[in-house]
Amino acid sequence: MYHKIIGGKKSKGQRNIKKSIEYLLREKNPEQQKDIKILSTTTKQDLINFENYILDKNKSNPYVCGVLSFEEKSISEELKTKLITEFEDILFAGIEQENRPPVMWVEHNDKGRVELNYLTFNSLQDRRSYTVYLDKRDRGLVNNYSEIINYENNLSSPFEEKENKNTLVNTPKTNIPKDKKEFVEKLNTEILALIINEELENREDTIKHIESIQGVKINRVRKNQISVKCDFFNDDKPIVLKGDIYEEGRNYSDYRKEYDSKPKRDPQLVEAKLTELKRSFSGRIEKRKIRNRERFKISQNKNKSENTKNIERENINIEYGSINNNIGFTGNNNSFTTNNDSLFTLEKINNESINPEYKTKTTTEETARSERKRDIEQINQQQQFVNSRLEEAGRKQQQFRKSIDTTEGRFGVCRRSVHSIISTFGRYIRTFSAYTKKNEHRQKFEKRRKIEEEKLKIQNQGSYNRRRYKPH
Repeated sequence: MYHKIIGGKKSKGQRNIKKSIEYLLREKNPEQQKDIKILSTTTKQDLINFENYILDKNKSNPYVCGVLSFEEKSISEELKTKLITEFEDILFAGIEQENRPPVMWVEHNDKGRVELNYLTFNSLQDRRSYTVYLDKRDRGLVNNYSEIINYENNLSSPFEEKENKNTLVNTPKTNIPKDKKEFVEKLNTEILALIINEELENREDTIKHIESIQGVKINRVRKNQISVKCDFFNDDKPIVLKGDIYEEGRNYSDYRKEYDSKPKRDPQLVEAKLTELKRSFSGRIEKRKIRNRERFKISQNKNKSENTKNIERENINIEYGSINNNIGFTGNNNSFTTNNDSLFTLEKINNESINPEYKTKTTTEETARSERKRDIEQINQQQQFVNSRLEEAGRKQQQFRKSIDTTEGRFGVCRRSVHSIISTFGRYIRTFSAYTKKNEHRQKFEKRRKIEEEKLKIQNQGSYNRRRYKPH
């Protein structure tokens, strides 16, 4: 799984949300609608209404559209629900639920793999601008989460493919002579054709094949490359052959296996990687929460404060009514006496509702308690961070020893890029090889025919001269 922004980009002038909705719902391609599925309760009209709600703000980037893309053809419904919930919490970390904009989730399967697309706004319910995703700031956070999901659910990871990227053959450098470049390309094509036809099984067979070529000899064999020298080139500088097929210990039968998208990972390495990813993710998400809480605190608490005051005012009126009903008056010698408990209650209510100093004091105490609670949470998080670092340091030496034994597994050859190249060569290499041989035979025939014509011409010229200068 990996995340990518696909709509709402300022550089492309994407300010009209209707086009993104048309793309997500395939409104202009009804035949593709069978491959889409709406995963959220948010409707098209909800998005349009919210856009009209913030229209007068004239935002340069009013909305954002992104995708969680998978290499797998299908994933479980439980995982989809988990991803939707957690990813929204990441995008709007520190923002109250009632202040978040609407989000539409649409699943696409038209490419033969799962894509979870989302569409939302760079604005909150209180109409304040909010950047849902800023690549420079948020890429590390989202990538951490994506890798955690990949490792926990054994999904393929594009980050691993980039780290272990390899090719069957390396393209010759542009600074080498043209004739040498053509020779390398022709030799690579010939060897790949033999691998596809199962005539070569390993690097040793490749070396024997190169040695069998007339005018070509092996100069040096290294761990990851082979250098050769050719008699038909003017200089004596060796030509280096690089790529996956020229590496030591390479078994070509792996190239003919069906590609498996499920990665095979060492459990201990996965555990160590997850620990590191979760530690990094925890720190980044906490920073995002704190930043959003501080920046949008006034906006979020404004309506809440007004509603709270109205609710408190209604409660006070209710309490006043109940107090008046409970106050007892008794006549004694033409004088009135009141119930002490009722007077105490009335005094308490007056202090809470009328006396501003009492309310300020209560608010200050509540603020102090919430701040102390927040400080305690931050201390606990810091302590957890320290503990995780100590555990990580204790495992490093053991992980280093084990990583040496599993290096070969990490750099496996059954990758999608290899499978794609093999599939391409499997379709075209036989035709190309036959065409090359046919062309070579035609060139030889043309050369032989020219030689015969030259010989015949010389013979005819000689006969003519003999007849011309023959003595009478």
